[in-house]
Amino acid sequence: MGELCGLCYNNYMTIINSEKKKADQLGMSYGKAANRLKKMVLFDLAGRLGLLVCHRCGKEIDDISDFTLEHIKPWLDNDPALFWDLDNISFSHFLCNISAARRKGNSASFIHLCGELHKDAKLTENDVRSIRSRYASGEKDGPALAREYGVYHKTIYDVIHRRSWRHVD
Repeated sequence: MGELCGLCYNNYMTIINSEKKKADQLGMSYGKAANRLKKMVLFDLAGRLGLLVCHRCGKEIDDISDFTLEHIKPWLDNDPALFWDLDNISFSHFLCNISAARRKGNSASFIHLCGELHKDAKLTENDVRSIRSRYASGEKDGPALAREYGVYHKTIYDVIHRRSWRHVD
């Protein structure tokens, strides 16, 4: 970044400090929190309108973590206007959406990111090491760890039994 005048520098630092304060209070970046909130609002409204039905399999979408927005007709390499066409938008289960993309040969767009690289990660590698260590020592049980880290008990169970975060020693 080049030289900033005093006023610009102060404004820049105010923005940086504001973003840090938001992230500290939210426990994640403001952008990530805002996207989660938007997904929660969309899931809630879709539920109120009776629209929580998977476009692919026709079954109810009952968990927000399984709720995805998808395009009915592919827009990429086709028609960019389809991206913005609300009549081309539907909801689906996460796995139904990925399976459909893989059948169409678009699996490169669904590169699996694990651990902290995953957009919805609530834990860090250090958290995972601590959870496993504290559980193994008997310091805390699964439900207590889940409450402490703000995740579901199943998440802790999967961490402890290496069903998730397998790459972390």
